[in-house]
Amino acid sequence: MTTALSDAVASEIRGHLSEVCARIGVDPESASLVKYTMNAVFVASPFVVRLAAGPHAATLAHRVVSVAACLEQVGMPTVRLASGVTSQPIFSGDWVATAWQYVPILRPLRSAAAPSG
Repeated sequence: MTTALSDAVASEIRGHLSEVCARIGVDPESASLVKYTMNAVFVASPFVVRLAAGPHAATLAHRVVSVAACLEQVGMPTVRLASGVTSQPIFSGDWVATAWQYVPILRPLRSAAAPSG
């Protein structure tokens, strides 16, 4: 399923995505939108970029980055913040982004038959 955006919204988000991608060293042209509700989520290999705006976006992004760093530090098996991206969250105008390591979908695993026995 794809998310349909108006041309104006798509242009605004793509502008912020381009700025964020330049900072983290990935090509924004190869990025694909996978979700847009309260946030815009793009796969920009080898990362996933989450963009958000609004009065609480920066506070939430700082909190998420802090929690993710703590979970990594204690070895918790979770999705990691993007390796090599030294400063997060990433700001672009009034938008804020976080960058994550891309993890392939587990759907094939979830649809596999349970072993017999």
